[in-house]
Amino acid sequence: STAPTDGFALYRLYGHDEHLLYIGRSTHPRARLKAHLGVRGPESLARWEMVACLTHTEMCELETELIGRHRPPFNRGAAA
Repeated sequence: STAPTDGFALYRLYGHDEHLLYIGRSTHPRARLKAHLGVRGPESLARWEMVACLTHTEMCELETELIGRHRPPFNRGAAA
């Protein structure tokens, strides 16, 4: 997939076992994805999904909802 260069985006990172690892948001999604790959290494991620949002508020609310629902292990406090 190709990440948009800017705008409001919510993204999900998946491991090789297809488990959701992380949910995040960014106004610079391509740069953010590169940062994740630099920290975790490309071999640790099997795939990612990105959803464009119309507003900053929509992006933040969707992130909060999805983290609460799925509790990905790499989101801080999600397992609490």
